[in-house]
Amino acid sequence: MTEELLTPTGAAILLAAGDDGAVSGAGAALVRLRRESLIVREYPGGPYRITQDGQEAAAEWRRRNPPEDPALPRLLPKTQHAAIQAAALRPDQRLPGYHDPNPLPRDACFRAPTLNALREEEYGDYGRLPGERSLPVAEARRPLYLTAAGREYARQRCGITVGRRRVVIIPAARSQPSAPPSLRLAAEALTAWALIMEIGDDQAADPERTARMVADNVLADADVILLGDGEYADRLSAHLPHLLAPLAGSPEGGADLCEQVQGDPGLREEWWREAAARHHPA
Repeated sequence: MTEELLTPTGAAILLAAGDDGAVSGAGAALVRLRRESLIVREYPGGPYRITQDGQEAAAEWRRRNPPEDPALPRLLPKTQHAAIQAAALRPDQRLPGYHDPNPLPRDACFRAPTLNALREEEYGDYGRLPGERSLPVAEARRPLYLTAAGREYARQRCGITVGRRRVVIIPAARSQPSAPPSLRLAAEALTAWALIMEIGDDQAADPERTARMVADNVLADADVILLGDGEYADRLSAHLPHLLAPLAGSPEGGADLCEQVQGDPGLREEWWREAAARHHPA
């Protein structure tokens, strides 16, 4: 028997041989190993012992199949693994499901049992207010996002390095339905469009609505920059203590900084480094 024909079960039997060469295992596996002359029974009813060919086959198997690093997370079933991989490749790190309030095309979504299994592994979760009951994803009907553990699984098992989401919040123009163009352009320079959130005066002034927004978007597990004035910063920081508001206190609403950050990658990274440090202060 060549190493390629040695089954994992057979290899496990050979690798577990005792100092005296004795082996044990399932009957069918032992029969096959004996047929291939990898083990032998010295007399009827006696113990099976590994042969020289068996030792060589076991050594070759060990060489070609080195033991995994015990620090690696357990490899998930195929569909769960694919869901984490898909989320890690998305800027918003969303685990898309059929029951999302704003679902993606069906061929890009995963079923509730898969997402519930990832929640049980603590690789993904949806946001909740303090004291709010945890529900299965089909009942909660909220998007799931990768957790820190999910991002680590993506790094170690999928080969995808992904950090916390970089979310930018911009206030809508007063008495207008959308944010001023200068803020929108600065936000688009700072992050992906899927990670830009607008907040109006009414919502910012309502603590309950603001808390709901923070929870639903799992902003506690994101680096967050607010492109707004000090009044907005004061209102939001009560719910987001790690919020960075680089425009607060700037003249003319920070118009010059908005223009500068659009063309200055170094300034953008400086802001994100500061946002990350505020999220996890030293």
